[in-house]
Amino acid sequence: MIKKIFIIAMISLALAGISYASDIPVKVTPDTIITTASRKSSVMEGDSADFRVLEDAGYLKKGDIVTGLVTKIEDNGFNGKSAEVLIENFRYQNKKLKGYIYLKGSSHKKLAEFTEYNLSEAPAFIRGGEVIARPDECDFILYLEN
Repeated sequence: MIKKIFIIAMISLALAGISYASDIPVKVTPDTIITTASRKSSVMEGDSADFRVLEDAGYLKKGDIVTGLVTKIEDNGFNGKSAEVLIENFRYQNKKLKGYIYLKGSSHKKLAEFTEYNLSEAPAFIRGGEVIARPDECDFILYLEN
């Protein structure tokens, strides 16, 4: 009898551990426009970026604000080099979320290909695209540690 109870308890503990082992996905969208295109509202390294939760997930409710840190920015340049923004270290109150958000501007490949075959020196003068992430137009997945 004690052997059966012990086996049932061990199986219960094993299955309970499996069900709580995975991280909980959190779907978020920028709370304001994140861009490298505007001199006034452009993000800089070290800025915080707010993201709004789109669906309930764990202790996060729809509409809660998760804050990340802009850790890297690469400006766009000539020859089709597009701008890049990396946002990491997400937090909600005192709790950390796992994941990062990498934003990249357009590389204008079709225009570069057209000018490469039609104009010999023009591709060097084509600037890459700026990063523009608008609220409710793009969404990202972060993870709650369970």
